[in-house]
Amino acid sequence: MVTVTLYGPVRDAVGEKRLSAEGETVGDVLETLTSDYPTVGERVLADGEVRGQVQIFVDGRKIGPLGGLETPLDGVDTVQITEAMSGG
Repeated sequence: MVTVTLYGPVRDAVGEKRLSAEGETVGDVLETLTSDYPTVGERVLADGEVRGQVQIFVDGRKIGPLGGLETPLDGVDTVQITEAMSGG
């Protein structure tokens, strides 16, 4: 089980700060969360890719250099998702 911590607009949209999900990769975890919380998918993904304003970390490290959505998880990792706030 992976602990997912949400920050900023993603947390506000979902209404929870911490969620739990199962998956072997970051993409699997997002798929699981999206089925339970469709807002996660809407805020985080676009055409199967992470939106530009969203950052995802595994144990404090950006997933880009680790393998992106294919970043493996060992079941005890913490995933953090944050979305930049924008406005005028």
